[in-house]
Amino acid sequence: MGIILKFSDKDLELLATALISQANHCQTMVDDLKEEMEVPDCQEYLECLVDLEKDWGRKKKEYEELHTKIRMQARRKALEDFCSEKAEAFRKLGDSAQKYALHVGGSIRETFLKLENSLVGPK
Repeated sequence: MGIILKFSDKDLELLATALISQANHCQTMVDDLKEEMEVPDCQEYLECLVDLEKDWGRKKKEYEELHTKIRMQARRKALEDFCSEKAEAFRKLGDSAQKYALHVGGSIRETFLKLENSLVGPK
């Protein structure tokens, strides 16, 4: 059985940012090494560096996609929370408005009955 780790969206975003930074750093190192090794007897090493560069490019792209996905999930969650809060507030407002309307409606009806009784007299 493996260990299950739980990270917050912020932790995952920081991790993805760090991985992107590391990928950029490695890309810079590869570029520097390529410049140093561009001599005929280093062709084999140059090919290895090109392969490494491609691999880092793929990894960097994966990290960037992960970073974007994490940020989108965090935004979606924040929007869902915001909408839920507003929906609850509107529901409460609707309940209050309905209670007030019933109260006012009852008061108006009662007032009209009193007015009618005073004009016509008791039945």
